[in-house]
Order: sequence, then structure tokens, then C-alpha cells
Amino acid sequence: MKRFHSLDAMRAILMLMGVYFHLAHAYSIFPNTWSRNPEAVSAVFSYFIEFSHYFRMHAFFLISGFFGALLYERKGAREMIRNRFKRIFLPLIIFLWPIYILNILGGEFAKYQNQGLGIIQSFDNSLGIFYSIEGLIPWRTDHLWFLMYLFFMSIIAFLAKRIFNNINFLNGRLNKTIRLLFSRPWLGTFLFCFTYGVLVSILHIDQAQTGDAWLYWVWFLIPSGIKTFIAFSFFYFIGWHIYYHRSVLEKLNIKKQLTMVIVFFPLASILVYNLVKFSDSPYPQMNVVFQGANSELDSRYNVTFKVDLS
Repeated sequence: MKRFHSLDAMRAILMLMGVYFHLAHAYSIFPNTWSRNPEAVSAVFSYFIEFSHYFRMHAFFLISGFFGALLYERKGAREMIRNRFKRIFLPLIIFLWPIYILNILGGEFAKYQNQGLGIIQSFDNSLGIFYSIEGLIPWRTDHLWFLMYLFFMSIIAFLAKRIFNNINFLNGRLNKTIRLLFSRPWLGTFLFCFTYGVLVSILHIDQAQTGDAWLYWVWFLIPSGIKTFIAFSFFYFIGWHIYYHRSVLEKLNIKKQLTMVIVFFPLASILVYNLVKFSDSPYPQMNVVFQGANSELDSRYNVTFKVDLS
């Protein structure tokens, strides 16, 4: 099969965007757990975070689903699971502790730097994390959470593939629906967005990464962690089925895709604007920003007149 260099490039861009995404948190105007210098924050970084947060990981899981199906069809079911264990689960186990320690150490160092301490003193104080054994145990997966989710998605895909292969009617319906994304892109895109919207409504969440349970090893025991997994799995399994329509990818019309963006973006912007205006946006941070702007525009001033009657 011909290699899709564009998908490889997209996956690399999304991973690099993730690096910039996390760096931007240190300069965001929105409150977060990152140590930051209040004098160096910028709204540009904040809006980049908000903009990219709602498609970056979704696209990553979609592409991962595509390559997961490719691996399944090329190597077989058992080899796919073995490959996922070696390429996903083992790196998670091996690199989790070093990344966890560097993350904690860097956070402590930045905190002391912001307090005005020197480099040596800040580093010396940061070493205090090693005084507690409990503090050195990575109870969470932190930045490697997506590897754990990806491994579980691979296992479920392996099981689902065997089940759906025996249900020809359901499998055929699903393939026809996925094909609409390419054969009838306007209708397909609408159904894709509508289905995901219904899914998050049923899950009663406003974004895929809801809460922080997705960071923990036992996310599958926590409702919010399960919801996050289901939301991202939607994109993984869409990507999985796109693989079986890979021949259509080369026929995508860039002009038609741009036309759809030009049409849908203003409509979506108007909708989001009205949701934010009435403080009913699914993005809480945007509600806060707009409320702040409104309060500044609609602020009332108390004027006191002093009248000398002498």
C-alpha cells in the first residue's frame, strides 16, 4: 500500500503543536497550575491554547485509529496487540517516572524563581521533593496519559473487529456512513459533527477532557475518566474505518474543503458568539473572558458632586 506521507506529517505537526501548547500555559492569562510570571503573560498564548485544545488530541486519535487499522490488516490481530504493547505500553511504563520527576522538579524550580530566589537556591530548594518517598511515586500518568488511552483503544478495537465482522448488516451500515465523509462531504461533515455533539450531550460534558480523572491509572473506575475515553474513542474508531476508504483520500478536493471552512466558520462563530454573550458557552474560560469584557463596557460610575452653599 502506498504510504500516506501527509498523515505522517500531520501526526508530527500535532505532536510538535503539543509541545508549544504546554509551553504556552506558562504565559497564559487564564489561571492554571503552571508557574508563571504575571508580567510575561499574553492573551495570544491563551487563545492559542483554547483554539488548539478543541481539535489537537481529537485529530491525533483519529490518525492513530487509521494507523491502528493499517497495522491490523497488514500484520494481523495478534501482531497488532504485540506491537501496541511494545510501542505504546512499554514506553509508558519506562518513561513515566523520569518525566514525572522532571515535571515536578521543574515546577518547583519555577515556583522558587518566581519568588525571586537565585538559580542555585531555587534548585537546592527544589530538591526537597526527594525527601518524601510518597512524593516520588507517579500516581498519575500526566503528559503520557494519551499512551494509556491509546493502548486501551487498541485492545477494544481488536475485540470490536472480531465482533463486528460477524455482524455484516451493522458493519456495512457503519462503512456506508463513514464513506459519506468523502462521497458527500457536506452531509458527511454535518453528520460527523452532529453525532459527536449528541455524544458529548449524552455524556453531559462540554469537552472531551473533562475533569482530571483521565490523568490517573484507574481512570476506568472514575465516571469522568470513562467519559473522556469514550469521547476520544469516537475519533479513534472513525479513523479506524477511514482506513478502509483510504483510496478516496487521494481524491479529496482542497477547494471544496476550503469552501466548507469558509461557510461553516462564520456560522459557527455566530453561534459561539451568542452562546458566550449569554454566558452559556460550552467553554467556561470564554464565558469568563466575555463577562470581563462586558463588565468593563457596562460598568457604572458613581459620581459625587460637592456643592458649596456657603
